[in-house]
Parts: sequence; C-alpha cells; structure tokens
Amino acid sequence: MLDTASIVIYIDIMRQRDMRQTSEPVNKIKGWDALESLVKQTVAEQGAIYVRWSYYPKRDLVKGYSINYAQHTREAGLSVQTIDSGDMGRCDTDIRIAIYLTEYRFCGPVCSLWAGDVIGKGGDNEDVIGNLRLLATVDTLQVALRSKLSELLVLAGRAPLK
Repeated sequence: MLDTASIVIYIDIMRQRDMRQTSEPVNKIKGWDALESLVKQTVAEQGAIYVRWSYYPKRDLVKGYSINYAQHTREAGLSVQTIDSGDMGRCDTDIRIAIYLTEYRFCGPVCSLWAGDVIGKGGDNEDVIGNLRLLATVDTLQVALRSKLSELLVLAGRAPLK
C-alpha cells in the first residue's frame, strides 16, 4: 500500500515528465559583474530578487510549486532564498549576495534567479513566491564567487585564493 508521501511524489514525477523543457530561452549569467548587476538592478526595480537551487529551473517555472518533503505536501508556490533592499547599499553587500547565492545549494546543481510575489512561508520559514518569472540561471557560479572572494581578500590585505 502506498503512503501519502509516495502518492504526492508519484503524481509530481508524472506531471514533471513532460515539463523538462519549455520554449523560453533562459539567460545565463557568466561572471560576478553580470551577476551583481542583475541582482542590484532587480532589487532596485522590484524590491527583491529570489534565489533557488534545483535540477530543472524551467520545470520549476512550469510546475509553479515546491514540495515540502518533511510534511509530504505542496508549498503554495516556489520556495526561494530572498535578497532584498535591506541587503543593498552596505559595505558588505558583495559578501551578503555571495552568501545568499550559496544557501540551499544542496537542493540541486543549478542556481537560478527569480522575480515574483511573496505569497507565504515554506516549511523552513523561507519565502514562497507566486507569479513567477525566471530571470536567469547562473553559469560557472563557483568560479565567479571564487574570483570575487579573492578580490575581497586582497582588499582586506590578505592573500588571494589560489
């Protein structure tokens, strides 16, 4: 006999089977400067930008919700990490962006940046968004972050990363 979690996951897998690709191309951000520019511009225009790690960002866009695996239920929308205006204009803005971009990286290999409206809180008290717009995926994120960290270390009078 199947339990509720198995049924929810099975239904989710069946719906996702044909959603692996959508016709919309996704902007791929390469390098720290382009990444930082998109984050700052989106936060200035919309008040926040949302970060999500997953396997298939396009599928997330089509599906429109996350699964709370602890409770075996659907979230009201897509669970994300928020970077908002409180994180901008500070002396450590670069570091804060880098930290927020790397949180939840264990949830999948692709980092994606989103716009949307906060519609609730998820099981881990993270923001859940609806009215989704996939802004970009971040290509070579680790290279970009490593480069930025090296630059910050040099500015702090320390040796850069090798």
